[in-house]
Amino acid sequence: MSGKASSHSASRPQPAKAAPRQTNPAKAADTTSLQPPTRNGVPDVEAVRARAYALWTHAGCPTGDGVEFWLRAEQELSHPG
Repeated sequence: MSGKASSHSASRPQPAKAAPRQTNPAKAADTTSLQPPTRNGVPDVEAVRARAYALWTHAGCPTGDGVEFWLRAEQELSHPG
């Protein structure tokens, strides 16, 4: 056997990765909704979860099932303001 590497074991060049897309923060702020996403007026589950968690931690992480925080989060997100 010779000391040369076979063509099968040679590493293949990897394709170049695309550069991250640059965005204009001011333009992004103009197009970003300040309200959580909704579907037919119902808040997105992830938005409700995040808000309920924030309410729960603000209340001192009380024991229990957290239904009151979930319902309050749904209400706040369904009727902002």
